[in-house]
Amino acid sequence: MIQRFRRVARRYSFSVLALLVAGSLVLCAYAIRDISFNRTQTIRRDCEDQNARNRNTVGELDLLSARNMRRATAVERRQVVASRSFAILLIDKLAPVQDCQSLVKLDTTH
Repeated sequence: MIQRFRRVARRYSFSVLALLVAGSLVLCAYAIRDISFNRTQTIRRDCEDQNARNRNTVGELDLLSARNMRRATAVERRQVVASRSFAILLIDKLAPVQDCQSLVKLDTTH
């Protein structure tokens, strides 16, 4: 009985090993595909979130500027316009609006 098992084991050991390796490769391919998909989704989501933060911040700045313009003197209005321009430059440097499609495409080409 043991001898027969050893003969069968020797005969099919390479085939079993080949099946195990093939199965492992298939599982690795699925894992890599899922990781790539998750990375792409994360890049897109982060980009869209940053663009939304930029738009929301500029929108809130515009509301505050409009409120200040209503009750401001001529000199103060010039200051509001100048400070708004500087604030938008700062917002665009800290959280710039990005082309999300280009970022995703750039990531998938590397």
